[in-house]
Amino acid sequence: MDNVEKFSSAEIEKALFSEFTKKQPIASLKLPFSVRSIAVPKFKGFAPFTCSMTDTEDSDKAIIYKAIIAAYNYAFF
Repeated sequence: MDNVEKFSSAEIEKALFSEFTKKQPIASLKLPFSVRSIAVPKFKGFAPFTCSMTDTEDSDKAIIYKAIIAAYNYAFF
């Protein structure tokens, strides 16, 4: 991108974004047990999805959800 005058702003933005994403490592964070939704990334051909805890009043479901969070942290870290 030596001569930017011949490019449109969309082309410049696309080129800069491409350079930025190439240099940035993908960072995931371990999830604390207090989160209410988990965004699971695309992994080995499986589609990405979000797992949400909707029933916070049921203690059995809360324990199961915390086990899911622990399994997520184990699988990705």
